[in-house]
Amino acid sequence: MSACSEDILYRDLSIAQRISDRISEKTGDGHLSKSTMIANVEDMLTYLKRYREEYISKPQHVIKDLNINTFNLLPCFDALEKMKNQWHVELSVAEKKELYPKDAIFECLVTNIITGGIFVLMDTFEEAFIPTRNLSPFELDDFEIMGIVSARVVKYNEKHNRFELTLIEKVD
Repeated sequence: MSACSEDILYRDLSIAQRISDRISEKTGDGHLSKSTMIANVEDMLTYLKRYREEYISKPQHVIKDLNINTFNLLPCFDALEKMKNQWHVELSVAEKKELYPKDAIFECLVTNIITGGIFVLMDTFEEAFIPTRNLSPFELDDFEIMGIVSARVVKYNEKHNRFELTLIEKVD
């Protein structure tokens, strides 16, 4: 749904601008971060619901014999709430350290690349960071968003509320 939110022609340009700002990293945590995906889906669904209420006729008023329901957004809103609940579960630092112990190795999805390193998701759940000093022998240009890497847990950085990793290898 997040990818779809980027491709809708919104009548309300402020929604398109908010989504654009998030995916271009003017605001938010980066294009593929959990918070950006959730916010983009929420903006899109709210827009579609409002658009439906304002512009789409109700065929059941015209064709009284049919029980027609044009696109039902309820399952989408339910999926959004489930995603929010799953991804906003705040684990304690101790729980995080138990799930992702020092020196454990994980395959990670690259979600953002910045001058200082790359952001990744471990187990598609926990956000982590691999600083440029831990990328050797690779350079930042060697990575792409949605790429897969194997990395080792170095430590939990409480200041940034995420793990620091060191690269083992590029998987793809």
